[in-house]
Parts: sequence; structure tokens; C-alpha cells
Amino acid sequence: MELSPEVSSALRLLGDASKTDNSTYQAVLSAVSADIGAGDGQEVSQPQPPTSGVVSYCHAALTTLFLESVRGGHSTSVVTSTLEDFMWPPDRVNEAIKKLDSHWSVTQTRLSSLGAFPPHIVDVDWQLKYEVRSSGGEVDKARGAVYLVRLHLDGSANSPLTFTCSLAQLTHMVTRLKQATRAVQKYANN
Repeated sequence: MELSPEVSSALRLLGDASKTDNSTYQAVLSAVSADIGAGDGQEVSQPQPPTSGVVSYCHAALTTLFLESVRGGHSTSVVTSTLEDFMWPPDRVNEAIKKLDSHWSVTQTRLSSLGAFPPHIVDVDWQLKYEVRSSGGEVDKARGAVYLVRLHLDGSANSPLTFTCSLAQLTHMVTRLKQATRAVQKYANN
């Protein structure tokens, strides 16, 4: 599993029993477990003001590890080997894996409900224009036809998406959209 250097160093710190005592480790593990397992109406715990920055740093790193393992579909053996690579003692590895396992399905459900959903195109306007050029009083067609296309998107917050293209580009775009429509319909029918 690939983690950032910041997350890796915080996980090393959290796993090091000489630098992070067991009560601090248990508090971080409980807080991460509560945050990940919190229901929709429940408040996510916030580190208390007396908590040091190191604890918050470790909390964020362990949360990242749990979320990335669920998001990536990594097995517990991958997470175990990752924690062992960070020199975690076996008892801390086992506790973390148990907490991760207990919240795996809830976390997976929540992560699947998140996402960037692109706006849907609800209408299209287009206009044919010619670019003209004047040189010394003569008017000629420089590039031929140019199409001004305006895509209207769902939701009032989105302004129309406007672009210009040539006939060849417009034909290519329409062909690709038809192919995408067929692929989606084929996928929906299976």
C-alpha cells in the first residue's frame, strides 16, 4: 500500500512503543474507530485542546490508513504487512486490524456513496458562424464554418458550458457521444 511520507512517519511514531505510550495509542485507535464507525447523525470526534499536535498527526495518519485500505480493497494481510513495515508491535497490529475489520463494511458503504458526479447535460444549443478576415478592404472566409456549441447542465448553479469547434471536431464529438451512449446502454442491459 502506498502512503505519503507524512502518513508513513506518523504511523511509525504511533507504532513505536518507546515514543507513543499505550494509553495514547489506545486513545487514538478509539477515536479513529469512533470517527469511522460514526453514524450519519453522530458527531465526529475532534481532538481536545490539550491534545498535542503529535496525537492529531497520528490520528489523521491512522484514519488515512484505514480509509485507503478500504478504498483500495486491500486485504487485512496487506494492512498487517504495512504496519509491520512501520515496526509496529504485534499486539498493536492485531488491535488495529480488529478495529479495521469491525468497521470495514460501514466504511466501504460510506466511501461508495461519496464521489464526484459530473453534471448532466440537459439541453444543447448550437450556432453556425463563419470567421471572416478583412485584408485591405477584401473580405474572405478564413477558416470556413465554426460551430458555437452551448451545453446546458442540470442544476441552476452551473452556467452553460460553451465552446467552439470545426465541423470535423463536432462530427467526432457526436460520434464519440453515440458510442458512449451505446456502451452505457449495453452495460445497463447486462
